[in-house]
Amino acid sequence: MRTGLLIPAARQAAGDDLITFARRAETLGYDSFWLPEIAGREVMSTAGWLLASTSRLRVGTAIASVYARDGSTAAMASQTLAELSRGRFALGLGISVRWLVEQRGQVWEKPLEKARSYLNAYGAMEVLSPAPQEPAPVYFAAHGPRLVETVKDRVDGIITINVPPAHTADIRAELRDDQDLLVIKTIIPETDPETARALARDAVDAYLDVPQYLSLWPKYGFDESDNIPGGSDRLIDMLVAWGDAPKIGRQINDYFDAGATDVILRVPADSSDAINWTILADLAPPQ
Repeated sequence: MRTGLLIPAARQAAGDDLITFARRAETLGYDSFWLPEIAGREVMSTAGWLLASTSRLRVGTAIASVYARDGSTAAMASQTLAELSRGRFALGLGISVRWLVEQRGQVWEKPLEKARSYLNAYGAMEVLSPAPQEPAPVYFAAHGPRLVETVKDRVDGIITINVPPAHTADIRAELRDDQDLLVIKTIIPETDPETARALARDAVDAYLDVPQYLSLWPKYGFDESDNIPGGSDRLIDMLVAWGDAPKIGRQINDYFDAGATDVILRVPADSSDAINWTILADLAPPQ
């Protein structure tokens, strides 16, 4: 069981602050540090920067969009980072969302076909540089059964976000024992329910109208009454682990019990100064 960190505020942080985040995560005992790709820093070069600035920490992309670079280029970047870091890089890939792809002037493709062709190109690329001691694991963000079925035999594991532990158990049942299952879980270190849920709604607002989640959540007991502006309290309580360290820790363990190999704590904060490192120290794996 491994625990990592994903800090959205890192996208706006100065380069030296970003290194501080990663080194602090490493010092606290976290296994990994993950970089999202939306419209900020390019994740492959940023991963290289962090890998060169740490010694033990794994650095991964969660997720690198398959529309940001072709499969062959991703294979070259992944092998390069794995080689130079002595096996500390992990490549998390994902389809992204239609509006963001089209906003960038690209043509949206059918997700299953895009995933299949991309991973085929990735696997077929012969990279003419020294092979890494330990190849980078390739993970794919997949939530529905059809996408999981399409990618599972082509990757080392699956990444999920915004799901209950029951979903984790369902995905675990579809994977081999040697495959990883990574769950990204948003956390809010706040014990007052009203304040915590307000912060949680801000943290997950961008996900509440994404079609893939709207079609997924009803399979786990949610219905139209939960799809109100800002989401119902019970939906928010599923999406976000809030409270003190023991309460959040119990929810993290629920995912491990359901079959997750990694839980990545997504830590929303308006700025680097707003990150609660005290609770992250409490939630860090024992060293």
